[in-house]
Amino acid sequence: MIYRKRLHRRPDPLIVLMFFVIVGLCATISYQLIACAPVDRGEIAVQSPQASAIGG
Repeated sequence: MIYRKRLHRRPDPLIVLMFFVIVGLCATISYQLIACAPVDRGEIAVQSPQASAIGG
């Protein structure tokens, strides 16, 4: 008996779902990094202030 080889196999739905979840997660994280990152690098504190300056 000769079995025909399936040329067009459908992808596993779980693999397709995981692919879209990972792509969506990467897109969301990339957007958050771009949107929340300060444009001017001078805004980032180089050294923490003294405790007396904060009131502690």
